[in-house]
Amino acid sequence: MKRTIMKTPVLLLAALVPLAGTAAFAQERDGPIDTLPQGRYECALPGDAGGKAWRHQPERDFTIGNSSSYRTAEGSGTYLLRGKSLTFTRGPMKGQSFERVGIDTVRIRNADGSPGDLRCVRVR
Repeated sequence: MKRTIMKTPVLLLAALVPLAGTAAFAQERDGPIDTLPQGRYECALPGDAGGKAWRHQPERDFTIGNSSSYRTAEGSGTYLLRGKSLTFTRGPMKGQSFERVGIDTVRIRNADGSPGDLRCVRVR
């Protein structure tokens, strides 16, 4: 009888440890929900050594507002920032995915998840 009582806490602990690891992994992978700094973001593609360092893409610019909202020349929508992963969930940029690479900078992700060339920087 004494053995059974001693095994119970050990078995309970063994059952809970994998759950704790899963929660930590999910937070590390996805990160906490957050918002981008508000303001206007200008987007550009890299230039070349023979010309400008960056080629502004004004049609890709957007402005971040309150409550995970954004607007472009075509309309407004919402986004989700989870850790470093930025996904536009509604509006004209719906489905576009970016990675936050700095406080005021995001970089587009290609369809396969690899980093793209377009970068958008908050200009305030």
